[in-house]
Amino acid sequence: MNDPGPQVLVLNGGSSSGKTTLARSLQDVLDGYWLRLGVDTLIDAAPPRLLGPDGLEMAEDGTVSTGPDFAEVERQWASGVARMAVAGARVVVEDNFISGPVAQQRWREALWGLNVGWVGVRCASDVVRAREAARPDRIPGMGANQADSVHHGIAYDIMVDTGATDARTLALAVRTHFWDAAETADTSGLEPGPGVPGEPDRRLHVGGRTFTVDSAASRDVPAIVALLHDDPIGAGRESGDLGRYQEAWQQIEADRRHLLAVVRDRDDQVVGTMQLTLLPGLSRGAATRLQIEAVRVSGASRAGGLGTAMLEWAADWGRAHGATLAQLTTDKRRDDARRFYERLGYVDSHEGMKFDLRR
Repeated sequence: MNDPGPQVLVLNGGSSSGKTTLARSLQDVLDGYWLRLGVDTLIDAAPPRLLGPDGLEMAEDGTVSTGPDFAEVERQWASGVARMAVAGARVVVEDNFISGPVAQQRWREALWGLNVGWVGVRCASDVVRAREAARPDRIPGMGANQADSVHHGIAYDIMVDTGATDARTLALAVRTHFWDAAETADTSGLEPGPGVPGEPDRRLHVGGRTFTVDSAASRDVPAIVALLHDDPIGAGRESGDLGRYQEAWQQIEADRRHLLAVVRDRDDQVVGTMQLTLLPGLSRGAATRLQIEAVRVSGASRAGGLGTAMLEWAADWGRAHGATLAQLTTDKRRDDARRFYERLGYVDSHEGMKFDLRR
């Protein structure tokens, strides 16, 4: 696999839909060592008192409901899984989005900044009933109740049908979708899925060319620093010590409110970068602001519309994460930059001031 692909795969499906079998097959066919963590892991680790009206309640008819206490524990668990991924672990998550889009949003917030693949796992109700009948630990009717409902309002990269195709073939198809696009696999149980709700398409189509917006990896740091240097003002203030930039990248990567974005061309070369930060606050009615910093486009890619596409993408990304105001600063010596931002609708409404704390 040449493409780094997702670091976390989130499998969502109802009870007895085949998530665990698929997850184990993914562990077999994917490169590296993938940890399998399921919602059953969380339930097994939870104290018995969490299984009740304020926690997780499973009725005799197979209906499952979650209360505020369980939702909070789920949030904490998702945050812990994210920290493992930030530390370098590759994780397959098996979940059951009982609460619908709210559950997906919880994972999106926890895994923010990580490369995530969303996989819907479904199976026909009659197949689910047969599986439940063979498993005495399952409440009859639970899987059938969830077969369709857990997918309502959820957006996936792909969906698989475990009743139509065996798990290993589906795992190979998932691998092909995310990593080995040129590789042939039987995809009879695989369906394309829409992107994550509200997230802008990471492909930028500019002047007949296609670029890709990606979260910067450690290997991208030298290219980003080169873009920062490739500027009359930046050349005089950037350092030649890449170690400092790598340390900064690690801090950014660990903070879910930051997205250090790079833009790649079709040859996988970094031709643009920008840092996006969400700033929740109490002013303006408790508005969340999108701070845009360090926007750079390589010399060969300037004046072709890429900068405009990047800023439009940044605004869409901010909206998708709840921001209601985008803000940026530009050096007063950058007359062309100021005119560029004004053309995009940015208003010179405030005086920006800075104070050097190294004094």
